[in-house]
Amino acid sequence: MKGITSLVSLFIAIYYVYKNRYRIFNFIMKVNFLRKYAVRISMSIPNLRYKLLPSIFDMESE
Repeated sequence: MKGITSLVSLFIAIYYVYKNRYRIFNFIMKVNFLRKYAVRISMSIPNLRYKLLPSIFDMESE
């Protein structure tokens, strides 16, 4: 019974995050240290960095 309750709670939490994903994203981008942390994490993803940086600095992608 406890496992079912945990599973239902997990699905409700995932639904809430999905439903309010843009509100959560905007909140993260408003807080200075969270924004810096989010940028640091996203720039550590190689594929994202290689596709994003050329468009920011108007360089040709390789």
